[in-house]
Amino acid sequence: MDFENKGAIVTGGGAGMGQAHAELFASRGATVVVQDIAGERAKEIAARIVKSGGRAHALVCDVADTAALTEALKQIVTELG
Repeated sequence: MDFENKGAIVTGGGAGMGQAHAELFASRGATVVVQDIAGERAKEIAARIVKSGGRAHALVCDVADTAALTEALKQIVTELG
């Protein structure tokens, strides 16, 4: 599948299956938001994606916190459209 000109938000993107999905979406052309409660891991994965030629942004957020999630989504829309 081609995800060129599409975006993907991957929760838990800092490790495991989330990381694999973030890397897969990016390899297929998506701009990926790597979201994780572990901010350094999210930053590392986003940087790795960018280094390999993809487009990615890190976002620290606890998806169990409704207010934090709402703010994170607002930030994504404001910065990435």
